[in-house]
Amino acid sequence: MESAPSIDALGLSLANGKAFLSKLQTQVVCAQIAALNSRNRICPVCKSQRHVKDYHHVAFRSLYGKVCARVPRFEPTSCHCQTAPQLRQRWMSAELEFVQSQLAATLAK
Repeated sequence: MESAPSIDALGLSLANGKAFLSKLQTQVVCAQIAALNSRNRICPVCKSQRHVKDYHHVAFRSLYGKVCARVPRFEPTSCHCQTAPQLRQRWMSAELEFVQSQLAATLAK
């Protein structure tokens, strides 16, 4: 027979909360990267679709941890519009960048 849960066991533990948040963030970031890739795959000038050259892995960092994602590199379009998708070079959330800069400013004082 199961015993009734105690007040100490209510809610998520810190470890369970971190694991849940990590899985949630991975799904959200991967969905956002997929949306970004589908938008960047179309040439804004001639509207032709770029072909995928290859893939590389990036590590997106945020206040909630690191997410490794697979990101495509696109070949130039046949129209030679010279428009390449502008992707952020630093895979870091704005919030993490802000907190790090605030910490650096505080430590420099």
